[in-house]
Amino acid sequence: MTLPPTQPELSLSERLFAATGIYALFFASYTLANRTVSLESAVNLTLPVDRAIPFIPEFVYPFYLLYGFIVLPSFLIKSRRLFYRSVAAFSSLIVMSAVIFLLFPVYVPRPEFVPDGLAGNMVASIYRMDRPICGFPSLHVSTSLLATLVVFRNSKAQGMLFSVMFLLTSAATLFIKQHVVLDAAGGIVMALLIDRLFVSERMPSLRPLLKAGRLMVLSARRPPEALRSQRICFTECVTPGGTQYDLYDPVSPAQKTFIVIHGLTLQGEKDARLTAFAEQLAVSGIRTAAIALAGLKQCRFDDADTRAIADLAVALSSQYGDRTGIIGFSFGAGLALVAAAGPEARHLIDPMILFGPYYSLETVQSEIFLLALRQPVSEEEWNNHIWIRLVTVFRNMDGLALDTATRRKVSEMLTHYCHEPSIAVKHEFYETTLRHIDVRENGFAPLNLPAGAALSPENKLDLVQSRVLLLHDYYDALIPPDQSRLIFRELESSGNGKDHRLLITPLLSHVTPGTSLKVFDIFPLLNIFSKIYE
Repeated sequence: MTLPPTQPELSLSERLFAATGIYALFFASYTLANRTVSLESAVNLTLPVDRAIPFIPEFVYPFYLLYGFIVLPSFLIKSRRLFYRSVAAFSSLIVMSAVIFLLFPVYVPRPEFVPDGLAGNMVASIYRMDRPICGFPSLHVSTSLLATLVVFRNSKAQGMLFSVMFLLTSAATLFIKQHVVLDAAGGIVMALLIDRLFVSERMPSLRPLLKAGRLMVLSARRPPEALRSQRICFTECVTPGGTQYDLYDPVSPAQKTFIVIHGLTLQGEKDARLTAFAEQLAVSGIRTAAIALAGLKQCRFDDADTRAIADLAVALSSQYGDRTGIIGFSFGAGLALVAAAGPEARHLIDPMILFGPYYSLETVQSEIFLLALRQPVSEEEWNNHIWIRLVTVFRNMDGLALDTATRRKVSEMLTHYCHEPSIAVKHEFYETTLRHIDVRENGFAPLNLPAGAALSPENKLDLVQSRVLLLHDYYDALIPPDQSRLIFRELESSGNGKDHRLLITPLLSHVTPGTSLKVFDIFPLLNIFSKIYE
């Protein structure tokens, strides 16, 4: 009888290398942040409860337990898989905490008087070496909790001992006034997130996370020409049902097939942002079909677009023998949900990753109509106001009896509106062309929706069989984030048992990357993107 192969035991040199590396990273990252951040830029997170916590210098002894915490798992863990996951987790925790220290510096008030004695002298030594900054999140709390969670997977007895040490170390940070309560809470949250991302057995591999991170960083850029020619085979295709799409097929075997769905854009599947995203997906091993939706490409809503999405899902699933994923943007994301609720494709689609979808077209039209009537003030409001006016004029050019030159100008501006013209160019176009076209006088609505609710996902989501992962800009004015909240609420109440997700975050600007530095949203965003590769 042949026994299955086993992984070699971890050597002492591997353990020492990991422990030394984590120690070095810890002290280098923390010292860099502690010496770099200006005290004047720091905020104070002290609460009334912090002022009620007494200063007890003797807690400096368990405070020093941390420095054993961060290396002990390297010598206790037996599983090679758990060992390397833990190394990645501790490294990521330390680096992410240092980034937060730099971006969000927090000042920690210290007592004016430190008593003499061994404990008092040890506390005073810490105060001299460590500036009262870089408090949130507490690295003492996060690293000790992460060590506890890791060791629990190795041995419950060891985990119980580490739990006691974690509680003592966490209390020590408060009693010697190195941290405040919110710092400790931030450390707990950070440790739980890192554990979920890097250690939890619910995540079978780090590879999807790494690929998702790469895609997030590069999604807005086209791969270099040499890489595209070596890694991607591009074909313009038509399904037997007549649906047109561009296929970005990896030269190596594809891991999965996804349909990417554009929003309300005249370029449709040829939109520069969409093609860059599709190429990056294909380079990473995902077969990507960019569908052409004739209605949305003319700023119109048509049931033929939902039928086209379903037709492509059927064709791809039939050709490649697996369910097809969908990544949809804006109005295209809403149409994708309607298609996924239909009988033709509902069992053939999974997962769905949707950026800024709508729930009710009628509600969105009302919101957009109010935006069009409101006098814009900020740059973002002007950007939306001009776009709404452009779409309204384009949709109703025949009724407005515009001359050929004006039609051409409107079409050219709308074609490149979202990613090329500066706000100054848009303002100039508005003043020279759009301001003189009075659409309100003629009663034209921005979207001119067809009658009924056939193209809204509202009240149809109990039929969707796919996991639905929703991403929405916190400040989106065109399709407000409440639309995704309503979608998520109906999906959750449908009882289909799927693991749906909702992330409303300023990391997005409508459906493109935003400029927010909300670090804690990066983890759930990364988790959602990783579903592409699972």
